[in-house]
Amino acid sequence: DGQSLAPVAGDANGAAASAACKPPPPSAPQLHAGHYVVLLLLNCIGAFSSDCYIPNLSDVVDDLKATDQEVSLTIQVNWYMLGFATPIVGYLSDVYGRKVVICSTLLVYVVGAVGSALA
Repeated sequence: DGQSLAPVAGDANGAAASAACKPPPPSAPQLHAGHYVVLLLLNCIGAFSSDCYIPNLSDVVDDLKATDQEVSLTIQVNWYMLGFATPIVGYLSDVYGRKVVICSTLLVYVVGAVGSALA
């Protein structure tokens, strides 16, 4: 009777057949205990930096011959920068991948910490 057996583009059977031909999406990598430890430690860096810096504010005042208000302003700027940098780092990790961004930001942190220690 001249009817074609090929599925038509809006046909429910045709959609199911084409969906069955697609390969399954790749599975997400499994996180192990070590991954959780690294993520936890990375999350603690900001708080650790502040907790190490705040008790030494009086030493910074003496060493730099600055006022208490000027030195207190540095910790406030640090907190603001942490708040502003978080969404930027999140966006960059979505674009370039988390591993690249984490390694890059850790490198900047270590260079800054070593530079501060040697100053």
